[in-house]
Amino acid sequence: MNMNATISLSAPQPGISVDQQRAPYAHFEIHSIQSLTGNKLTEGVPKKLQHYEIIYITRGEGQLIVDLNTYHFSGGRIFCLFPGQLRTIKSSSQMEGYYITASADFIYLSQTYSNLVESRQPFQSALEPLDVQIDKELSGEIDELLVKLKREYENYFLLRSEILFGLFKVFAIYLTRKYVTKRSVNPHKRDNHLASLFFSLLQKNYKTKKMVIDYADEMCISASYLNHVIKKNSGFSASYHIQQQIVLEAKRQAKYSDRSMKEIAYDLGFDDVAHFSKFFKNNTGVTFTCFKQFHVHQNPA
Repeated sequence: MNMNATISLSAPQPGISVDQQRAPYAHFEIHSIQSLTGNKLTEGVPKKLQHYEIIYITRGEGQLIVDLNTYHFSGGRIFCLFPGQLRTIKSSSQMEGYYITASADFIYLSQTYSNLVESRQPFQSALEPLDVQIDKELSGEIDELLVKLKREYENYFLLRSEILFGLFKVFAIYLTRKYVTKRSVNPHKRDNHLASLFFSLLQKNYKTKKMVIDYADEMCISASYLNHVIKKNSGFSASYHIQQQIVLEAKRQAKYSDRSMKEIAYDLGFDDVAHFSKFFKNNTGVTFTCFKQFHVHQNPA
């Protein structure tokens, strides 16, 4: 039986609800970390994420590297990662826990998890993983829930998809309770939604759209209002975040690929390599060549 297959919610399975039919290919997987150790997850090889990931570490120690940031972890930690991020895990001891990956369609149908993502500072979602510390009291309930979720995923019982969505939603509620209580809630829901929409569009379009007006037009608001909303939420203008997203991707490729500056510049939509070189230095304080050489020495083959 293939446990890695996409859940096709439009396929003729019994018990598929109308709402689930809206996402014909909602991808979802759950595995124990033990079953992936030394294989897909903890081999220390960077992976560009195509889907959302949730990594729940119940036992073990190591490092989670997301783009250029390193997070040290031990048991009782949940990391929620986002599509487009570059993720590496290096374990210093035997890891145990759960690994979940889900497509945007699946996350959308699980409205609670979508709300959890938006409950944080919206501008952080493209740069940092969501990090939740799980205490002993809560860990027992979450462990029991994920055992049920994994068992349902590994079997093809009646109403399987509905139960997967339901159990995942309960899991997301637990995370929301734990995470949101630590954060002040932004009372300006419309502005919060606009900020989240901007960063979602930025993730998809930063290689081709580099002006604030490009995003404002797509959102049907003025560029000045978009800048106002983003600055109020993050402390920085929309143009700053556009530049930082481009720089982040340039750093990813410089550190984790063998591409030349010219190749990276063209990939990011720069026709003039000299312009890209100046852009990179202005936004990082170092030249592209120095940055790449430093990380080559830090990460020898």
